[in-house]
Amino acid sequence: MEDNNVNIEYEMSPTSQKGKVVLPNQGTNELMLATARLVNTISSGFESVGKMLKNSTNVIGKPIAALIEGKTNEIELANQFITARLMYVKETNATMHMAYVAEELNKKVEKGENIPDKIEESDKLYLIQDNASTTSNDEFLKLWAKLYAEEACKPNTVSRKTIKLFESMEPKIIRILENEIFPYCDEKGFYWGKIHDISSLLLAQDYGFIDEKQISTYTSNYKETCDVKLNNANILHIHPGFSYSPQSNYVLTSSGLEIKNILKIYPNRVQIKDVINKIEESAIYWNIVKNLNIKLKQTNIKIQKFIICDKQGKIKYPKNFRCKTLNEYKKNALKNIEVLQNAK
Repeated sequence: MEDNNVNIEYEMSPTSQKGKVVLPNQGTNELMLATARLVNTISSGFESVGKMLKNSTNVIGKPIAALIEGKTNEIELANQFITARLMYVKETNATMHMAYVAEELNKKVEKGENIPDKIEESDKLYLIQDNASTTSNDEFLKLWAKLYAEEACKPNTVSRKTIKLFESMEPKIIRILENEIFPYCDEKGFYWGKIHDISSLLLAQDYGFIDEKQISTYTSNYKETCDVKLNNANILHIHPGFSYSPQSNYVLTSSGLEIKNILKIYPNRVQIKDVINKIEESAIYWNIVKNLNIKLKQTNIKIQKFIICDKQGKIKYPKNFRCKTLNEYKKNALKNIEVLQNAK
């Protein structure tokens, strides 16, 4: 078989020396292909990401630094550069995982997020990296990379429990979470999806990502609305004094909510309509919170128990509502609230 080389030139800064890494393609060696992707991601990405990884000598930075500095220009199977204790397959997976981590870090910089100068060693990062090295599945490698990048930039974002749950996941579970569950959950973890097929929810429940329990939330001050983020463009505001909960009572576990926040999965324009319809159905059963010691002056008028606003507080739902802003909605709602003794 003829060699099909991948040629990569890189330059980390205007003052650094250019170098070239010549690596065999997949036909010869999967590890070399993974390494090529890693170097290419770093060399074509943001300088701050390259420096961050280069400075991180004992996590994933040491092999990357060696490549950047030109200390390694050809890697033989007999001399693996991550650790001699790892099998070839684990090293290949670990290298591809590094490439995906670098991609995630570049995305953060592109979005204007701050990243640290170096990755601080931690048991969680080692555990994530070790788990990533045991799979060649791209879906899992990308998920592990997201967890790693988030934990590296914001230590203690990921719990050990969540990492352990990830270890037992199958590709089917990932697709269920990403497509059928997370898009229909708000920032508190409440599930607002239609339950046509209960099997997906039960499977996610078996894996410990969602649970069914009677739970509600409300503000501790009757003068304020309870605010919940649905996605980047829509914030749910519950009528002052009312508790709010889904009729189905499904709610993400702490690990499920961690993963949703890390993956940043929110309802799209189509899904948000289903979420709103489900909230509208559940709102029929919401009531004034008893321990707030308030009641409505008039109960015979139709109460709009929730509204949805954009980030500026402009009401987007319901359409053609008599109030146009959040402040106007709260002002009108408070006029209909009678304060009892020791109201909170």
